[in-house]
Amino acid sequence: MNDYVWYLSYGSNIFEERFLKYITGGKFRNKDKVEFGSNDKSLPLKSSVKHLDYNIYFAKNSSAWGNGGVAFLDTSTKGNSICKMYLITKEQFLDVLAQENGLDPSVDKIAINFDYFKRNESLRLSNNWYGKMIRLGSYEGSTIYSFTENKKTTDFSSPSIIYLETIVDGLIESGVDKLDIYKTFINYEGIKGNSILLDFLQSKLT
Repeated sequence: MNDYVWYLSYGSNIFEERFLKYITGGKFRNKDKVEFGSNDKSLPLKSSVKHLDYNIYFAKNSSAWGNGGVAFLDTSTKGNSICKMYLITKEQFLDVLAQENGLDPSVDKIAINFDYFKRNESLRLSNNWYGKMIRLGSYEGSTIYSFTENKKTTDFSSPSIIYLETIVDGLIESGVDKLDIYKTFINYEGIKGNSILLDFLQSKLT
């Protein structure tokens, strides 16, 4: 299993149908953007829900998701988040990373020495939104990796309902308790204090 790693998702890729577009290519439902897909279109070997002691926050504005904020992982302070992992090859992980940063993995190859992370927990790759690759321990003998922005912003922005619902639906389909989702998400920057999103979460999860 040395060629496999866990990709940890904390945003829309929690919803498996959406994540698989980064593997097989194509459009996710009514989303306009067509994903390139991975060079290796083999499906993940398995998936697993993962709880982290870090928070999620929402920032920036994505035209692909209704001009709302998107999710980032805050590893600077302790918190609580519910995520989902997929067991994929290292090459597939790098292809997903490329696509999350607007690159075509068949043209724009990202080369990473995974052994670097035996000594370091994170690696700055670029100034793009998801320009920092992070190592988050291991599970069942394979290392867990993800990516986020290089430095946590203080300029938070609320996600669109369609983006937030994609994340929530992914957790529900993975068997996560609805009340646990609700109690976790209402405290995230970009959601707390937003009455529309809080009402949406309450109606969907309680």
